[in-house]
Amino acid sequence: MCRGCEGRHRAATDNKSLHLCHASGATPTDRGAFVSVAKVVTPFLTRYQTDRPMVPFLASDIHRLLVQLLVRFMIENMTLAQILDVKMEDRKLQRKTNASDLGFTADALLKQRHQSKKSKFRDFLFDAANNKGEFNNFDPFDNEQRVETFLRIRSVGGVVAIEMTKYLMTSCRASRSRYTVFLEEARERRFGDVVCQKRKCVIDEIDELKAKRLRLEGDVTELTKCADEFAISAELNRDFSFVTKSNAMRQSAKQKGEELLVVRKEFENKLATLGSHTV
Repeated sequence: MCRGCEGRHRAATDNKSLHLCHASGATPTDRGAFVSVAKVVTPFLTRYQTDRPMVPFLASDIHRLLVQLLVRFMIENMTLAQILDVKMEDRKLQRKTNASDLGFTADALLKQRHQSKKSKFRDFLFDAANNKGEFNNFDPFDNEQRVETFLRIRSVGGVVAIEMTKYLMTSCRASRSRYTVFLEEARERRFGDVVCQKRKCVIDEIDELKAKRLRLEGDVTELTKCADEFAISAELNRDFSFVTKSNAMRQSAKQKGEELLVVRKEFENKLATLGSHTV
């Protein structure tokens, strides 16, 4: 590369302003406000994109456009002279933030952001208010320890006046370890209770399926036996009515057999669940 070309090549910009816009949570609201203002200006620009003589209407249209734009962010009832001499930085002429007309989309986004912040704050307060601890007020040892701790802190002038010694740090670390072990044991006990409850529910379901299976097996056996008896009676008496009854019994036995297969499959699945590690 020649020396003359080296000077013309500059380092690429990092677009800090663009990154700041994306980092700001109000960027969608700003875009919504810009789009709302553009929708007011677009009809004016479209109307004057023509070869027709529009100069006689230019002053009134510009006045109307400025009024429409200014009333969004400035006070109302401004005369033409006030519009020509308006000072945009004068806060007395500016509307309040909650009274400015940012457009439907921007207002909806602002309300959504406010609701999200309120929801997060409300959830935080709810968690903080419900952060409760369990104490056994009938245990004399716990009451004695709490009173002793309170009097000790009060005697030294409060929590901030307690000297952070090495012995105190070691004691706090050991207490934290014991409390962690206690929480882990409590969690394991709760988990064991849940497992036992699930296991009991599965055992109850297995007992119900077993009783249902035995009942269906008895029904199938009885229906098959009756069908065979009707078939023998039809053959001996040469009466086709017994054949009809025999076929009806066999059809009922077939339906009961299909239901029995479903119950057996459910029974096997419950047995597999009972023996698995997930229960």
